[in-house]
Amino acid sequence: MQLPEANQPLSQPEKWLAFKAFFILQTFNLAIRLRGFRPLYQRLLRASRARALSAAGLTPQQVKRLGGVVGVANHRIRLLHVACLPESLTTWWLLRRRGVDAQMWLGVRKVDQSLTGHAWVEYQGRVISGDPELTVDFTRFMLPSDGA
Repeated sequence: MQLPEANQPLSQPEKWLAFKAFFILQTFNLAIRLRGFRPLYQRLLRASRARALSAAGLTPQQVKRLGGVVGVANHRIRLLHVACLPESLTTWWLLRRRGVDAQMWLGVRKVDQSLTGHAWVEYQGRVISGDPELTVDFTRFMLPSDGA
């Protein structure tokens, strides 16, 4: 998990974003549980397809910070902590809404005799949602971002 530095408090706009992200996290978590991930992802993909994905004037540091703010909404507001899938989907969605062409990844790995999964978001090849060290051991699957 990549959170803003402890010595860098959230600005007022970031606090508002964390507040909104908290509710988006809960909504996406509920939607995934009720309808499944794929229908939600495809709907969000169609809804954001019309936006120009060009980074919309955000620097890589700002993109990374946005991922950290979503992490704050999920991990520091302990009321209803959600897993990596809704957190990554929220980060990806907020970035796409701002015109940032981030990639959402799913991964699987075998632990003992069972498969485990993980989700994260990358921008320009760098993990911005989730722990970068955790993603190394996963077989990666990038989700389509062209509406396929």
